[in-house]
Amino acid sequence: MPPMNAAQAKTIIIRFYTSQEQGGRASVPSPSG
Repeated sequence: MPPMNAAQAKTIIIRFYTSQEQGGRASVPSPSG
């Protein structure tokens, strides 16, 4: 596996948090709910 660059890591982090919020199981409290 090639090392991730900043853009790839950022995308993965964004996708992870988005999936967590969509699942209703975000690890951090969301201001919207």
